[in-house]
Amino acid sequence: MIHLYIFFFFFFLYIHFSWNKLQKHQYYEIFFKIRKEFINHNEANYTNVLSTNDTVLRNVALYLAENYIEAYTRCSDLDNCSDYCKYLNKWLNEKKAIYTSNGTCQLHENLWKRYIEELWKKLESDKKKEWCKRNDHETKLTFPDDKLSNSCKNTESVDFSHTCERENVVNSMEQCPSSTLPLQISTASSTFGYVLFAFLAIGIFLLNCSPLKIWLNTLVGKKKIMRDYMNESENEEIDTNTTRDRNTSENRRMRMVYHSMEN
Repeated sequence: MIHLYIFFFFFFLYIHFSWNKLQKHQYYEIFFKIRKEFINHNEANYTNVLSTNDTVLRNVALYLAENYIEAYTRCSDLDNCSDYCKYLNKWLNEKKAIYTSNGTCQLHENLWKRYIEELWKKLESDKKKEWCKRNDHETKLTFPDDKLSNSCKNTESVDFSHTCERENVVNSMEQCPSSTLPLQISTASSTFGYVLFAFLAIGIFLLNCSPLKIWLNTLVGKKKIMRDYMNESENEEIDTNTTRDRNTSENRRMRMVYHSMEN
């Protein structure tokens, strides 16, 4: 009889865990989803990543805090965390592979360790039990050299800035210009402006400080005299024609009166 009870106990226990065990696609739905709210933003900022100007690191930290805490809450209820831990690591490894090119880009690798891997450790220390170990072996695969940017293997530091609540960003990360066309247009516009200004300055100087000004004034004066003379001649001609027309009209009137008296 006791053996029967033991059998049923383990049987129901097996059924319970079987029903509550998630399928592979369900784990992906938990971790690989787009979020619009980040209620654990304070935890995400344990490494002050939200004070940096790196958008990718900021977003990964926000998502990591949400996924980590949600996974811990779910697996604590079932006391079965291995699968949650597996897919949480898989999710974060994908983000690391994209950001660091499988760890090839040293600059991004250093930033990732400082802000993301350190964030995992701080989130882990918040919990009472050790439920999930970090495993990033998947990201140690090789990355094609011909797909890397020229600055990927650069080990020199870059201007990686932090923002302050009352101050603007002073230094931002260096970026290559997306195109040389705007620079060429700006240079051509500046050159044209300088040439135009030079021509105007030379013209003003010649007008004020050379015989050209006297010649132009003389030419303008002659044109004014000719114009006045022509206007005066036209006025005299108009007056002459008016007088002639008036005399003709009076003579015609006198002849008409004379003929009427003869009749």
